[in-house]
Amino acid sequence: METAAESLNTPLLRRAVETAGKSVREGQPLSGSLKASGMFPGLAIDMIEVGESTGALPAMLNSVAEFLRGRREYPHDGHAFADRAGDHEL
Repeated sequence: METAAESLNTPLLRRAVETAGKSVREGQPLSGSLKASGMFPGLAIDMIEVGESTGALPAMLNSVAEFLRGRREYPHDGHAFADRAGDHEL
């Protein structure tokens, strides 16, 4: 998660991933940690949750990445998430 956060150009999205990483290190599921940020689409969260419950998280994360890249409102660097979040505090 730290590597993913460092690769992001959007400070708001970077903070969301860093916070989610901290929650995961504390024993929380990734899906719940990302959902709590309010920065990720519900379908992506649901896909991650399925990956966690079936033991297929790595493959599902790849599917989520493809899903997000394919969304018109999601540029590669995450600006659309930050734009949708407005002044959302993390």
